Amino acid sequence: MWVRAPAGIKTDGLQFYEDQKPIEVKFEASKKSDSIAKNKVILFLLRNTSANSAMKWYKDVLTNAFKNGAIKQGDQIEILGFSSLLTKEISVSTKLTFTDNLQVLLDKIDGIEEFRRVNFDERIQTHTSINEALAVLEAQNLKLPAGIFVLSDDRRIALSVTGEPLVTRSRRLNIPIYGVTYNTKNDYYDIKELCDQTYGEYLSETSNDINVVSNAVSAYLIDFINLLVCMKLHLCRSIPN
Repeated sequence: MWVRAPAGIKTDGLQFYEDQKPIEVKFEASKKSDSIAKNKVILFLLRNTSANSAMKWYKDVLTNAFKNGAIKQGDQIEILGFSSLLTKEISVSTKLTFTDNLQVLLDKIDGIEEFRRVNFDERIQTHTSINEALAVLEAQNLKLPAGIFVLSDDRRIALSVTGEPLVTRSRRLNIPIYGVTYNTKNDYYDIKELCDQTYGEYLSETSNDINVVSNAVSAYLIDFINLLVCMKLHLCRSIPN
């Protein structure tokens, strides 16, 4: 039996049936898959904010995390800015250019533009952008474990994701969602619940200490493969005499 949840599952809640009759089974110890990939695919979504302090903070967090050795040779990394739905067009680019080159990635971070006083009516639609990012990654037919890291305060008016629910799509694709939020005193909708439900992590540090947050992001990336890998549960069926 394969289990996607990195922390495993509670086997006392499982029941197997044969010919509509319950089967008595005994679970043995679980272990990680022996087919672990060495590299990862990560798509970073960085909100194009007009707040200078938040924008610089997000960029510094990513820059420091990358310089901490979080990106390994063979990894496929892409960084995209996203903003509000100013038109009916998608808010996430469908053209992905993956790389493991540190300098290219740092240049991409610097290239994310700030949006100043754009008339977005507070509708950043982070959930919509995540949904679009999942669709874009699905179309790539990826061969490596993949994840999405969202750097945003997630301000929005209403959730506007239609079709397959985000959590369902994330789990089906085996692509967890990670979130990092610049902490402010303003009210905002975070994506912690979404991260939890997709087996990702969510981080919002009260003091906005760049070193603390970038180190955490670096740790997430370095340990990404180990956290994502499936577990094998060996079970034995009790055969009556």
